[in-house]
Amino acid sequence: MALSIYLAGMLYDAVDDLYRLNPHDAPKPAALHDRFLGWAAPRAPRPQPTD
Repeated sequence: MALSIYLAGMLYDAVDDLYRLNPHDAPKPAALHDRFLGWAAPRAPRPQPTD
């Protein structure tokens, strides 16, 4: 549980840094969530959006 809370804080910092440094090429929020926290609570895969 403590690791998930720590990683959520790191996710917040990463989002802030990525969007501040390059707002047009930053990863989508769902991709960042999966990278930082997705392993902690596995769930069914999300359907991929069609652009």
